[in-house]
Amino acid sequence: RDISGSNMSVYDTLWHRDVAPKAERRLLMTRLLYLASNERYDRLLSDMNDLGMGTLADANEGSPLAIARLIHLDDAPLFGQFLRDRVAERLA
Repeated sequence: RDISGSNMSVYDTLWHRDVAPKAERRLLMTRLLYLASNERYDRLLSDMNDLGMGTLADANEGSPLAIARLIHLDDAPLFGQFLRDRVAERLA
């Protein structure tokens, strides 16, 4: 119940360190997934199943190599739409 500045600072630190690390990246990934078709989402789930937990853990930590294993060349239009949406948001 104590919402003093010092307690809120501790809360903020704990939140960012323990609860929502890399929250911005995760939100971006969520937005990207919303753009994907059902078929692409199914392919992602299949890829994740095939790659195993180690690769998934690495991807979740932001490993570029692990993330690259989940991306295919035919995802280019999806990324293009994502970037166009991001630019439009910043200009608005």
